[in-house]
Amino acid sequence: MSQRAAIAGNYQGKIEKISDPTRMSGLLQRAMESRVLLAVSAPNSTEAYNSALLDVRPERGYLELDEFKPKPEPSQKLDKLHVSTRLNGVEISFVTRVESVGERDGIALYRVRYPTSLNYLQRRSHYRARVGFARTIPVTLYLEGGQSIVGHLRDISVGGIGASFPLDLPDSVADSRFAQDCSIALPTGETIKCLIEVCFINHSLQEDNARIVGARFVRLGPQELGTVARFVCAVDREGMKHRQRHK
Repeated sequence: MSQRAAIAGNYQGKIEKISDPTRMSGLLQRAMESRVLLAVSAPNSTEAYNSALLDVRPERGYLELDEFKPKPEPSQKLDKLHVSTRLNGVEISFVTRVESVGERDGIALYRVRYPTSLNYLQRRSHYRARVGFARTIPVTLYLEGGQSIVGHLRDISVGGIGASFPLDLPDSVADSRFAQDCSIALPTGETIKCLIEVCFINHSLQEDNARIVGARFVRLGPQELGTVARFVCAVDREGMKHRQRHK
């Protein structure tokens, strides 16, 4: 693989299927609170509609959607729906069915089934440098109650990190509604102190008894941003030298 192709691969997005109730609820709540625009389509219709989330009720098994624009024709029976939106640069989509159509203050409201899963696609806009397993770079997450958990850096960009952590991660780590305090102790002696937002958690394919946590930086300061950018360049240069030696 060429260097250009390898870099291009780091920019590609990856679709993740989310079925964890806590993460689903957190993402849908944020979409509702942010009033993001929903794109709605139906298999039996050529029309595309816009809507918004008005209510998220996982405990009752439904979502409530705002009136559709343009307004569906009276003869148009909407049943199965495909719903998608973008939230903080991430594309979220799901399939649902209409349970009932009501009205409030003269405005149509759609009650739909709570989805069983969400498709989550984050398109990377920054080159991500991979950290070899031979290098140990501690990543510490600071949890509520003064607790902390330590993992190891696996990749990094100016947009976020991937790190491996023990399997017994606290449930609070997966709650994507809240940014979490984090520090990364670089081998240069510098420490990056930042807020991160967890995007996904997967089982590690390379490490037994470990999970990979993918997260984005939240409001990274200018000094920390510069430190991350320099470290990404340094790791990339080392990787290029390693590849050239082993050609």
